Amino acid sequence: MMGVTHALMGGLLGASSAVFTLEYFLAAVIAGYLGGLFPDLDLAFNHRQTLHFPVGYTVLSVAAVATAVFTAEKGLIILSYFILSAAVHSWIDILGGGLEEKPWEGTTDKGVYSHSLDRWFPPLQVIRYDGAPEDFLLTLGLGTALFPLLAGYPVAQKIVVASIAVGGLYSLVRKKLLDVRDFLLKAFNSLIDES
Repeated sequence: MMGVTHALMGGLLGASSAVFTLEYFLAAVIAGYLGGLFPDLDLAFNHRQTLHFPVGYTVLSVAAVATAVFTAEKGLIILSYFILSAAVHSWIDILGGGLEEKPWEGTTDKGVYSHSLDRWFPPLQVIRYDGAPEDFLLTLGLGTALFPLLAGYPVAQKIVVASIAVGGLYSLVRKKLLDVRDFLLKAFNSLIDES
């Protein structure tokens, strides 16, 4: 799934803090949004392995939430939403496509790595690949649900709209990105060969 899908999902999780208190609402939404993005920072390394910890984040989030409930410490409450969103991201990625260059082809059994179990969870392809039409519809739905909850926070609402727009643009060009990359590599190699 797209990073913006995970981010909006995390933001919506953070918005659930309103059930308990409005005091930390915006901070919890931001923490959830960033926690939803965090595991995808491993795109530069071993994607869905370096920073994806489905079991580890889950255990950590249970401990953080339990501690936050008993202490009512602002920092722990906010951290809980960050970790919980990272856990949800790691599990939800199992519903997506695999790690191959063209995930819509469904040729790999690698979805998300579990360090705790020392094995890969296979991709279930409910969302066929990142940027698939159903991925964008999920992004749109999450953003549409989150937007009105952020009434009174216009900057946060703009981030939601921007996230939806980025998701829409990415979905439009997703399958063409490999062609663009190949074209740029050929052009770059031609320039090197000529010099």
